[in-house]
This record gives sequence, structure tokens and C-alpha cells, in this order.
Amino acid sequence: MLMNIELLKRLTQASGASGFEDEIRTVIIDLLKEIGIDYKIDKIGNVIGYKKGNLKGNKKILVEAHMDEIGLVVTRIEDDGYLRFTTTGGIDYATLPAQEVLIKGKINGVIGAIPPHYLRGKEPEKTIKIEDLFIDTGMTKKEIEKNINIGDPVTIKRTPVELKNNLFSSKALDDRASVAVIIEVLKGLKEISHSADVYCVAACGEETTGLGAITSTYHITPDSAICVDVTHGDSPGLKEGTYFQIGKGPTIVCGPNITNSLFEKLTKIAKEQDIPHQIEPAPGPTGTDARNMQLVRAGVPTALIGLPLRYMHTSVETINTKDIERAARIIIEYIKDES
Repeated sequence: MLMNIELLKRLTQASGASGFEDEIRTVIIDLLKEIGIDYKIDKIGNVIGYKKGNLKGNKKILVEAHMDEIGLVVTRIEDDGYLRFTTTGGIDYATLPAQEVLIKGKINGVIGAIPPHYLRGKEPEKTIKIEDLFIDTGMTKKEIEKNINIGDPVTIKRTPVELKNNLFSSKALDDRASVAVIIEVLKGLKEISHSADVYCVAACGEETTGLGAITSTYHITPDSAICVDVTHGDSPGLKEGTYFQIGKGPTIVCGPNITNSLFEKLTKIAKEQDIPHQIEPAPGPTGTDARNMQLVRAGVPTALIGLPLRYMHTSVETINTKDIERAARIIIEYIKDES
């Protein structure tokens, strides 16, 4: 299984701030059509790809990744035509100055701040304040009011970069890299026999509400569920034990937010199939949709697979594509094992 870089580029280039997933939803639908997978869009806007088992059986397996990304939202239009904004999802304000952005997925802008020349002789600020930042579209207030409204979504505009040794850098790899995993899983299932009916969900709203995972899991009522999300990858300055090596395989998470029997099964499969992987202990809620899925109805047996990612919640998130391939392989082998 070789990772399709074009797939990653298509997924990461689409806009889809949390709660405004229209563009990325369309891209995912197109991808499912291209590989011949049945799908539906639920009332919330989740995309649910469906692969019926071709052997006798009645289990249902849910594999989920969220399609939304962190972003911004317009809060005010200034008299001089600049846009003020706030964030949707956890963004470090220090990463925002000088970024190119897209408003409503189509209107270009740049994030500006007071030039450092004007700060000479003053005590430098230790942190950047969001009220000091603004978006410049080049339009007057009158022009803006014809095209942009308060509440419109804003996403970072960034061209993906292929680095050496299978590294890929882009905005929105949290969690489009995991959406790539579920696309690869669906492609792989077309080549094997399995008894379980498999539902692969690209969910809305994880970065803000968790709404998509809750409603889709409630609707599907799976016998088991696997959430795929990113986890912190190695980079300079991080404390030992708080990150995982990119390129050394996905993490298989254990802890109270995870069903032990599923953790053990996934770990056993990875070892037997000689698939590189890492063990990630999570002593409490994982901060992913795994928690939202596990608590639905009377409870759902849930596992979590993590993709080590550098520079999370920035516009240069970086991942090793081999880890995407390996995560997909583990999930496919689990589905086979359940047959």
C-alpha cells in the first residue's frame, strides 16, 4: 500500500473550518465516488462511506476521522475596510501574523499586524493579542459589505510541501491525514473478504463541539468503533514522554477512554503483521472524538489510533506518509480479523 500524495493534497487544500465544512465535504464525496463507495450525508453534514460485508455476519464497525479544521471567523468590519476576527479551535495567535487566508473559501486576504519598526523603544509584548491583528483584503468597507458578512469563516491558505524521507507538510493535516486513512481503508476493503458492515465517517465539528462524532455514532450503533486522529510528533524543545516519533508507525492508545479488549486486539494484529506502531498511554479523556463515540447510547467499545504530527495547529503541520499507510493496514487487518 503506497500513500497517494495527490490524495493528501486534495484533502488539505480544501477549506473546512469547524462548522463550515461544505468544501471539504464535497472533496470527500468526490473521492468516494471515484473509488466506487456508497455514501450518505446525514442531517448534521457528516459524510458516511459504507462498505457492506461480503461474507455472512452481522457486526457493524465504525471508523471515524474528523474533516473540520481550526480556523477563524469574522467579527467586525472596520471603517477603513480591515476585518477583525476571532478563532474557532485552538490556534496560537503567534502563528497568525503574515499568514495568507481565504474568507468563505474564495476571497483572498492577508493577516497583518503593527510593523516592528513602530515598536522600537517600547517594551516588546510577550504574547501577541488577537485584537492587534486584522485581515486585509484590499477592499473598501463598501466593497467588503457586498461580499463578506460578520460570522463568515476564514481558513489559512497554504501550499503543501513534500519534504525528504516521506514527510509531507501542510495546513489541516489535523485531521485530513486521518481522513486519508479512512479513504485508504475503504479502498483496501474492496480487495478483501470481510463479514462486518463497515461505516467510515468523516465527521463535522471535532475542533469545537464534537457534534459529528456523537450523532453519527448514535445513528450507526456500531459493535465497535475506531477513531483516527493525530497525536503530538517529535520536534525540538518538547519534553521527553510528551510526543511520539514520526515515521515509527501510528500510535495505538490505551487508557480509561479506550476499551482494553480493542487495544489488545489492535496491538496483537500490529505485532503479528509486523506493522510498525507505538503505544500511547492516555490517563484520562483523550481530547479526541474517541470520547464522544465511547459515551453514545449505552456505550460503544472504542479504540483510538494516532498519527504522530509535528507542529500541530499551525499551517505547517508535518507528517510521515508511511504512518498513514500503516494505520490503514492495522484497521483493515482488524476488519478481516472480525470476519
